[in-house]
Amino acid sequence: MPPLRQRFRAAWRRWLFCCGLVLTSSAQAQPADPMDALLQDFYSRLAPVYGAPTLPGDAPALGSGGTPPTAAPTAAPTGDPTRRSRNRSPENRLTDGTSLLLTVRLDRDRLVDPLLVYTEGTGFRVPLDVLVKAFEFPILVDATAGRAEGWFIRPENDFSLDMEAATLTSRGRSIPVRPDDVVRRDGALLVGDWVLPAWFGLEAAVNMADLEVAIQSEELLPAQARQRREQRFAQNRSFNVPKAELPPAPNGAPLVGPPVVDLFASGRLTHSDSQGLDSGGLYAATVASDLLGGSFTAYLSGSEQEPLSSLRANLSYYDADGLDGLGLVTQARFGDTSGLSTSLLAPSASGQGLYLSNLPIGAQIRTDITNISGDALPGYEVELYRDEQLVGYQRVGADGQYNFENVEMYAGDNEFRLVLYGPQGQREEILRTVANGGGLGDVPLTYQFAASRIDSGPDEGGFQSSLGTRLAVSDWFAFLSGVSTTESYGERISDALVGAQIRDGRLLAEGLIGRDTVGRTVGRALVQTRIDTTALRLSHQVQPETLRYIEGQEVGNRERTEASVSGLLPGSLLDLPYLRYTLQAERLSDATFEESLSVSSRLGTQIGRVSLNNDVAWVRATSRTTDRAIGREETDIRIFHQASFPVGRLRNRVRLGYDVAPEVELNELQLNTTWLMDPKLTSDFDLRHQFDTERTVAQARVNYDMDTMILSPRIAYDSTGLIGAFLDLRVSMGAEPLTGRIRTQSRPAANDGSVAVLVFLDSNGNGVFDETEERLEGVEVQAPQARRSALTRSDGVAVLRNVQPFEASDVRIIPSSLPATSLMPGIEGYSLSVLPGGSRSLELPVVRSWEVEGQVWSVRANGAGTALPGVQVVVRSAEDDSIVASTTTLGDGSYSIANLRQGRYRVALAPEMLAAARLTPGPARPFATDLRETTYHGVDLIALPAGQQPTYPPLERAAGLGPLMLPLGSAFREAATPEPATPARMVIAVRLGQYRSRLALILGWDALIEEAGPLVGGLTPILSRREEERLLSDRTSLYPLRLGPLADRDQAELLCDRLRSLGRSCVPTLIEWQQDMVASAATAADQTVTSDR
Repeated sequence: MPPLRQRFRAAWRRWLFCCGLVLTSSAQAQPADPMDALLQDFYSRLAPVYGAPTLPGDAPALGSGGTPPTAAPTAAPTGDPTRRSRNRSPENRLTDGTSLLLTVRLDRDRLVDPLLVYTEGTGFRVPLDVLVKAFEFPILVDATAGRAEGWFIRPENDFSLDMEAATLTSRGRSIPVRPDDVVRRDGALLVGDWVLPAWFGLEAAVNMADLEVAIQSEELLPAQARQRREQRFAQNRSFNVPKAELPPAPNGAPLVGPPVVDLFASGRLTHSDSQGLDSGGLYAATVASDLLGGSFTAYLSGSEQEPLSSLRANLSYYDADGLDGLGLVTQARFGDTSGLSTSLLAPSASGQGLYLSNLPIGAQIRTDITNISGDALPGYEVELYRDEQLVGYQRVGADGQYNFENVEMYAGDNEFRLVLYGPQGQREEILRTVANGGGLGDVPLTYQFAASRIDSGPDEGGFQSSLGTRLAVSDWFAFLSGVSTTESYGERISDALVGAQIRDGRLLAEGLIGRDTVGRTVGRALVQTRIDTTALRLSHQVQPETLRYIEGQEVGNRERTEASVSGLLPGSLLDLPYLRYTLQAERLSDATFEESLSVSSRLGTQIGRVSLNNDVAWVRATSRTTDRAIGREETDIRIFHQASFPVGRLRNRVRLGYDVAPEVELNELQLNTTWLMDPKLTSDFDLRHQFDTERTVAQARVNYDMDTMILSPRIAYDSTGLIGAFLDLRVSMGAEPLTGRIRTQSRPAANDGSVAVLVFLDSNGNGVFDETEERLEGVEVQAPQARRSALTRSDGVAVLRNVQPFEASDVRIIPSSLPATSLMPGIEGYSLSVLPGGSRSLELPVVRSWEVEGQVWSVRANGAGTALPGVQVVVRSAEDDSIVASTTTLGDGSYSIANLRQGRYRVALAPEMLAAARLTPGPARPFATDLRETTYHGVDLIALPAGQQPTYPPLERAAGLGPLMLPLGSAFREAATPEPATPARMVIAVRLGQYRSRLALILGWDALIEEAGPLVGGLTPILSRREEERLLSDRTSLYPLRLGPLADRDQAELLCDRLRSLGRSCVPTLIEWQQDMVASAATAADQTVTSDR
């Protein structure tokens, strides 16, 4: 066995023997602090072997008495009954009163400013004025008088502290104040962290390793509420979110997916004047799932009298690249669908049929109006906003549908927002953007075709169909055409139209003209544009007065001319934060009115916390003279107001409509108030009154949200003579993708999709999950375009629920949420879209990452080095010499390149940026990543004049005591040690790692010899005297493994290159060394081996 190996084995045996003696003596002595006694015995036995100075017996243990010079004044003893015992724990590494700056974490976010605290036990004290300022509590603190008064989070949470009277009031409750809950020190009131839950509803958990304090609050803190408002503001403006750009997900939608069911069930007990006492129930359900690559949706409802009163179902397909692979069909829908009217002949009607198009989802050929429809459970109220302006309101009936027809559009992006209010306090938002203008796209011929049976009215069962086409002959000009046919009172009527469309930047114009089979001329024309935030529109339309043809009678047309302007005014007007407006003037002529002129305005703004929408319409109409009535002129002025505002825990909505002319009279009043009693418990009151019929409907309910479902008992009153009691249940249920786990939730999910993501540590780097690989918990997965994020559970799966369908979104891992800084996403992510009720599953691997850092030097002929800023450092793959990463050096010549994958690399200087300085790059530095390392430090690079022999500048001793593992504010005490008999000298060594204990250091040395014995043969472990002193007195430092001495830096850098090629971290360093101490230690070790034999 080589001599070096013999020394190691001897040291290893003596190490284990001494550790046994240490543990035995510690158990027998039973000192006041076991950790301090263990350290005393540890160093007193091992110091002679390694030549370390001996710790004096009278040296005080760290933290056992006195205050370190750098520490803050020690706070008074705490009143917390568990604090004293915690203060004696060996895990407490900081002396009471040490000042720390802790980063404050709220949920997964951090506050900008750190929090100044003073340690006490395993917790802390914090100045009260600093605390209230950090959390934005309007509380005035008078430390001199020992008083504080104000409120926190919301005005109802009053706060009052009188230190002299030992009284405190918080949220209307009197709380006893113990003498040490709050102390006055250095002009500040210091409160203990143990009082925060009772005083402010805050829980604080300190993480000393990361110098963080995590705050959990019973209510949203102002910073959290502000952040959520900002998030909602960003979400409402989806055009700010970049489009999905990642590669498509490898796995498509399943052929048959698990169904998602939204169920509403209600039982009733009613009494009416006509039927007396009655009982019964009803249900409504929406079912959706993936089926044969498409989305299957169905709606069914019924009652005890008619178990299946309504049923509709359809199968929809959508693929932006074309369902046929050629782009000829991007959308297909079969079953119950809404008919499409491309002409002016008839409005669209729903029925069983089909719909085909090659347009993107949500796009249409027609540019003046659009239809917005969807499914919702009965009882929901739906508000439609265009550019944050209320333009429509509906209440979902028994058919489970809402349909806003003929919604006017303006040039540019029309941002539609649907707000759905559930009858049990639910509130959902759906955002839809309809682009109106711009280019005509890459497809020259686009179409929309629909054919269906008419499902209601006098022509129920009849056939209707329509086809609209657009042929682009340039990027701004296209020809339009449309044909349609329908049945009216048993007679078939058809029409055909032709026209043109211009889309040139912000200018949009189109016109069509045609005739129907009755002989009537129909057509429309439209011109609109947008200037900044202001949209202008002018249109004229001629369409049949009625579809019914009566032989011998002339059937006229309905003519409508309209001009409007819509936009946003800045907040300086009338001291309002903003004012959204739409002004419209219209002229109408038909069989009823000879002429009707109207001017209307829609105004939306916010005053304080009140959101207001106001509609005002002035109409002057002249009716035609008929056999039954003489034509006359009338003027009407109608006004409508809607306000939404909170009052404490109440969320209120008021709708009021009334006439000003010809007479002042009220039309309707609606009032809805929701009381947020608890995060899971709300109550709701709804009142509606129609003044023309004198009918009043009122109901009150209590909603209990159990996360899995909502249960609501309610009572209702109708002035027609009906009173009843109801019990409503709403639940959404389905199977999770990947896990198959049945989930239930209170929020409806059948009209949305879900994405399940498995996050795992890809140990073998193949990108595929293996059962032996670790599933990562607590990792955030985000879909930014879908505005959804979720954390992985213990099984490594994160489920993104209620993902808006059809819209492509990137799905990626948030790197900052990974459990270690040495981890990084194995791939950037995937993009995907879901269908209504559909599900997708992904696997996202996580891999180890490495970092390399160092400095760049310009070396002159005399060997002196100068830091070289502003030059490019590149990392090349050792396999194919490709550049995988690069950076530019900072002002001190330093560089750092992170997020390197596993592999073999070379770090070098890019010669292009050195040519101007007449320098050439020095040798490239090789290294290979290894799981035992995370960062390769000290990989220095040199640049030299042409022809100069490569050499590295001399090493300089680092200032201070070397690398430390000390939290901010802690201190160490150096032991008083006599000067050594022999002087020290400075030598060059290489540092190959740092270890938390000397035992770990010895094991690391053994592994190094096994792996790279020939490279380090003849080198000796080196520790400096000053480091030995620090290690004796401070148990938070790391033990460095250094080997030396080496002749010069060039030899050290060559050794490091070879060791880094094996995956080892290696840093040349200049160190103080007592050679005779190490030599005597080695001799003692050899003698021990001989005696053992």
